[in-house]
Amino acid sequence: GEQTPRYSALPSGALPSAGGGSSGQSSYTTPSGWTVSSNQATYKNGELYWLSNVVDGSEACDPDTCSTRDTRVSDGRISKVINHYWLASGKCQGDTWLQVQMEGARYVEHVELEPSSRPDGFLTHFRILADGVDVTPDDFDAKLAEYNSGTTWPSSLQAAGATCDAMLRVDVKAFVRTIKLVELTQGSVYCGFGEVRVIGEQTPRY
Repeated sequence: GEQTPRYSALPSGALPSAGGGSSGQSSYTTPSGWTVSSNQATYKNGELYWLSNVVDGSEACDPDTCSTRDTRVSDGRISKVINHYWLASGKCQGDTWLQVQMEGARYVEHVELEPSSRPDGFLTHFRILADGVDVTPDDFDAKLAEYNSGTTWPSSLQAAGATCDAMLRVDVKAFVRTIKLVELTQGSVYCGFGEVRVIGEQTPRY
């Protein structure tokens, strides 16, 4: 039969149908023991913007992957895709962090990041730490700027372009438990983040 790939996307335990880290909260632990946290609380607006949106597999360009917990927006596609990202309650001016801690340490090959949240909420800078070690690629700010400029919003909150073409890949290649995005810096009105996907060995080593 086909050989199982050594590395694959790791399930966080959060799903579009089951999540947490709602309005005013700054930490959420999934049923699988992953914890998503920030030093900023979640922006208050109904059932939108939950921390679990960062690790539930939802994608900016695929409304069918997104939660339907808050459907106040009348447009069907938008009412889904507005559930794909986390939004911070305050401004991100270089001292904000967003952390994903797995239930145990395992070999992480790389992470795939979807920083895009909404047209008025892009980030101009952040760094990536894996168990405290800086794994930010060279010229990452330039790559992020290219990603932002290549992402368009032809239909309100529905993204197109760069964010749909590929997530931003950051190599880790180490046994780690925690991925921490630090120095989040916003370039517009809001500060949010779409998805942190961890690619590695399914079974924790310790």
